[in-house]
Amino acid sequence: MKTGLYLMATLGLVAAAALPVQAEDVWTGGVGIAEREQAPNYNTRIECFVASGSYLAGIDYTLYNASGQPVAGGQTDGPWLRVQLPAGDYRIEAIRPDTGDAQSAHFTVAGGVTSVGLRFPD
Repeated sequence: MKTGLYLMATLGLVAAAALPVQAEDVWTGGVGIAEREQAPNYNTRIECFVASGSYLAGIDYTLYNASGQPVAGGQTDGPWLRVQLPAGDYRIEAIRPDTGDAQSAHFTVAGGVTSVGLRFPD
């Protein structure tokens, strides 16, 4: 589980301690069936994969609220990122460190579960 915050200089962010974390809880993982079965049932599910369908781990990410303030960030321990977020609009920016490829997505958290897929080039 990754609870610490990690920031990428390429995103131009301030030190991790300055992040106004609003995410209620963050979990990353999903390597193997046992780990996937233990994933928490948070309201936001983000998956990282390549165009051919294989999962990706080790993705650097930052989540932003509607005001553009970072609410969580780090590096995924597996292909899954699970976050418990307050209702609202969000944006995720993610970078694959080994290739420098970046992906982003806007999404809304309301009732139920919100799912986001980040597809990186093969």
